[in-house]
This record gives sequence, C-alpha cells and structure tokens, in this order.
Amino acid sequence: MGQKLRVLDFGPVSPLRSQSIWHALAEAAGETGRATLSFMRPAAPYVGIGMQRSIAEVDLEYCRSAGLSVFRRRVGGGPVYLDARQLFFQVTMPRRSLPASRGEAISGLLAPLAPAFAAAGVDANLDAAGELSASGAKVCGHGAGEIGDGVAVVGNLITAFNHSRAAGICWTGSARVTERLEALMRRYVGCFSREPDASAFLATAPAALAEALGMEHETGELDAREMELIRAWDNQLSDPGWTREGEFPPPAPGALRVVKIRSGVHAIFRTTSAPAFFATAEWGRLTGLEALGDERPPAVEGEEVHAALAALAGAGWLDDSELRGIARAGVMESEGVRA
Repeated sequence: MGQKLRVLDFGPVSPLRSQSIWHALAEAAGETGRATLSFMRPAAPYVGIGMQRSIAEVDLEYCRSAGLSVFRRRVGGGPVYLDARQLFFQVTMPRRSLPASRGEAISGLLAPLAPAFAAAGVDANLDAAGELSASGAKVCGHGAGEIGDGVAVVGNLITAFNHSRAAGICWTGSARVTERLEALMRRYVGCFSREPDASAFLATAPAALAEALGMEHETGELDAREMELIRAWDNQLSDPGWTREGEFPPPAPGALRVVKIRSGVHAIFRTTSAPAFFATAEWGRLTGLEALGDERPPAVEGEEVHAALAALAGAGWLDDSELRGIARAGVMESEGVRA
C-alpha cells in the first residue's frame, strides 16, 4: 500500500501551540517522510511575524495594551493578526517529495484545497498573484518554509476578520496611516457576504488534498518523537530573545515602510521624516499618493509603479536605498498581475 496522508485535527489550542505543533510536524516529516494535513484554531488572539522581519514592524505597545502575545515563526512574511475566527491548516512533508521550485511547491499544495473552500461557501481559486482569493479579496493567508529536512505550507480559512486589529498591530507612527491600512484590508482581506462553513472545509479538505497527492487519507495521532519536538519548539518560540531577533537578526527598517495587504497590493509610507506620505500600489499602478505634511507630491497617481516611483525619486521623495527596499518587498512583482 502506498503512503497515506495523515490527518490531525487539534481543535482549539493555545497561541503558542498553534505555532509549535506545525513546526514540530515539519521537522519530524524530514526524519520520517510522513505527509500530514493538520488543523487547529488558536484559543486566544495573538500576533505572528516571520523569521527574517524586524520586530520593529510590530506595534508592541498596541499589542501589550490589547493583550496580544507576539511569536516569531520559522517561515517568512510580515506581521499578521491571528485569532479563533481563522481555521489554521498546515501541510507538512519531507522536502525531497516536493518540487524544487518554491512557487510550484506552494501552489501544488494550496490549489487542491479549492474544493474545500467551495464546500465552505467560498468561491476561491489560486489567482495569478499566487493567492487563494475570491472576487479579488484574499481568503487565505499562507506561508511556507523549510524546517530541517521537512517543509511546511501553512494557511487558514478566514471565517471572519478583525480588520481593525490587523491594522493596529502594524507600527505606522500615524493614526491616519493606520486608518488607511484598515481601509485597504477591508477591501482586500476576508470579505464575505456570509460566514464560511468551517466544518464543511474540515470535512472536504483531506480527500481533496489526498487525491491531488495520489494518496489515501486517514486520521492519525502524534507519536513520541513529535511530542518531544513540540515541547522543544514550545521553548524556542516562547523565548523572548528569539521573538526579538530570531535566527538571522534583520536590520531595523528605515523610515520608509512597506506593508503587503495581499499579493499585488501594497501600502508604502513614511511618517517619521519629511516628506511624509502614504501611497498605495495596486496591480502594478500607484493608485494613491497622499502627503502627510506640507509638501506637495508629484502628480503620479495612476501611473505604472516603476514610472511613478522613478518620478518620486527624481523629486526627492525617495532615495536609491528606499527604491531597493520597495523592490525587495515585492511591489514591482505585482506589475501586470490581476486577481
């Protein structure tokens, strides 16, 4: 009999365990070759940030006042708000069983879950920007990373989304900018006319993924090695030093910030030095540019991102290092892409 897809449903777990479990499963997969689809919900809201991002991107004072723990995950991506209205799912497998291309590996594990989203009442498809979206709005936050010789592709079914909290956790230095972020999130993240049916997603996802992988699926349980790894990840992920800096301490971000709302949509802003501004880049065009001070920006709204940013640089609103930072953040990659 061929390999089977093990299915684990942990139900509500602590915020820490909602991270440490899948880290452990990915590490164990590299040792055993086992493929697992797991599900869980965090029992309390919290904030996660990727391993190569600065903790300065998180508004730690806001998180403290809201009672939100902050954990650094061992995959990429910026700050995200997580709570019980998001059903987490994780696919963990040995690295050797997936394509070498990161994009192919992620799409190969996410695209088969479209029938599960449909069963939940969400007409989601993997769009040209690499997001599971419906009517242009992201309905699944996802990430991927290697842990030892294992790989984790993680995602969620957003059943309802707290846009205010999600914007508030991002450090902006300006209430006005936080409001603009929230408005963008309300447009592009978790927008539903009715709440998706998480139980239907849970019932449909295992068979859909197993069929795509050429496997059968079966309910399983954790083994002793996995429990040992979970406890070890509990210790690492709860270490304040790991949360502050991680494995590769990233440099503190400069005055210019870029926040990814979804693939293809970014907010670009500067609030701590002049000229202060807030800009939006959507699908390869600069769709908004708002001065936050007395300076008057160039008239570049509606232009292609490359041309608009070049004009801002020419007018002294951006320097070369900031242009490189915007490019590294993936803003340029959205050119020509539509949901």
